[in-house]
Amino acid sequence: MKHLTRKLARVATIATAETDSFAALAKLAGLDVSRAFRGADLRNVDFSTDNLAGFNFSSAKLHGADLSRAAGLDSLILTNATADDTTKWPTFGFKRPVAASRPPRGFSPEEVNRRILANEPVPPSWRPSVRDLDFSVKWQNQGKPYPTVRQALERVWAEHPGEVLRSAIPLANFPNLATLNIAGTPITDIAPLASLTALQTLDLWATQVADLAPLASLTALHSLDLWGTQVADLAPLASLTALTTLKLWGTQVTDIAPLASLPNLRRLDLTGLPAGIESILPRRAEIAITRH
Repeated sequence: MKHLTRKLARVATIATAETDSFAALAKLAGLDVSRAFRGADLRNVDFSTDNLAGFNFSSAKLHGADLSRAAGLDSLILTNATADDTTKWPTFGFKRPVAASRPPRGFSPEEVNRRILANEPVPPSWRPSVRDLDFSVKWQNQGKPYPTVRQALERVWAEHPGEVLRSAIPLANFPNLATLNIAGTPITDIAPLASLTALQTLDLWATQVADLAPLASLTALHSLDLWGTQVADLAPLASLTALTTLKLWGTQVTDIAPLASLPNLRRLDLTGLPAGIESILPRRAEIAITRH
């Protein structure tokens, strides 16, 4: 009931808001802008002078949308977004997204996933067309008494071995990969991801990853989910100046000093981390900090 009450209160807040700003309404709705608008129908939306830094419009429809005065477009994710001559872009200082080339005959994302899980080679001609991969482990408690998320995941790994990605090595073959979700997999070593410099969104939720050093070269990365990982050292993230969203819930982190140099950081989940740890951030007033 409390959850429903909070939702209704949020709806009322949005309905009575004295603004038509897209970004402001998204914030009032409590939306995760790095996820909520993937594939969204944004046709004819006037973004006015909104700051869209950190928003993810991957695969969104932007026909007729007006982004000509919007700010933060350099860190707006537009992977596979569609637009046309009616879409308005800034006249200067912005490189418009280039339409993706037509995938080769026979290509399908589902077949790519199947081949990777089956340890079968993906044809070289397909690899440049692979931009999104999702190997996240889907699990439900189903009334069974699992004391930890880890135990629930281990049961899935055991019961569905052919549906679980166990190594990141095959992922290094996709240079244009922009979105990768390996949440809940038993992967511990992400060294193969170091070459994926086009990567913008990475979900490592509930993996046993501890070393983030391979991510230091991924300067296009906007969103990173480290929930429940074994990560303790954030030093490799200091070079990720495009990073806007970072989730550290349940990690081993005790020092977030490396984040102080990130100019675009806007959303930071510190649930479970030491109280006051964010005081070291010089721009903390500009960052939406979450503690559940």
